[in-house]
Amino acid sequence: MKTKFENDLTSALLDMYDVRYALNNNIGADIQIKNLPKDSDGTIFTIDECLSSVIDFLEELEMSLLLKRGDT
Repeated sequence: MKTKFENDLTSALLDMYDVRYALNNNIGADIQIKNLPKDSDGTIFTIDECLSSVIDFLEELEMSLLLKRGDT
């Protein structure tokens, strides 16, 4: 049985997948939001790169929890 933390982690990961899907499917938009800078501080990193980084981190965290529990 999953703990509240594990459920929250899964929920956060699914939310990030939904955001990525929505950003990748704004077909016909004049500006691809995912290709914009992630902040206004002159960064070279895009919203898409930031989102991918968050998803990678959450996936690694989820996998480490599964390994710790022996659920692989």
